[in-house]
Amino acid sequence: VKLNINNKNLLTTDYIIDYPIDSLVDMEGYGFFAAASKYVLNEQIILLKIISDNNIAEQHLVRAEQVQQLMARQENQIFNIIDLYQDYFASYFNELADSIEYEALLNSSKFTFSEKIILKKLLNKLEHQNYKIDLLALKKLNSAKQILKNLELCLKKFI
Repeated sequence: VKLNINNKNLLTTDYIIDYPIDSLVDMEGYGFFAAASKYVLNEQIILLKIISDNNIAEQHLVRAEQVQQLMARQENQIFNIIDLYQDYFASYFNELADSIEYEALLNSSKFTFSEKIILKKLLNKLEHQNYKIDLLALKKLNSAKQILKNLELCLKKFI
């Protein structure tokens, strides 16, 4: 999605490091990504952030009042960005076809939203390889995670 805002690469880490020249460093972003990646695909994770600290002198730090002013001035653009990404992912996931196997596997185990997306992507990739999955064997597995792991192993045979 093309955006008309200033942006930079954000290096997220769970420990303190030196600031690289062309990137921003952020520990909170690491926590956000780690938590979000449990529920959605990595490609769905977007972090809009006002950098409040930096490697420059203390007097250049962004204060809470400045953040509130920036957010208020950019509120419409922030909501536009959110809408753009929602539209993008809605159309992306609609392109993935539902198959008989998809519906059958959904009924055999409890899948989270992101697991449903992963299942759909794996089944589509296997279908493009003309791979016939063993639906009965997959339905006997104990969890959605095991089903996905099994399908990923099948797909690795083609890579």
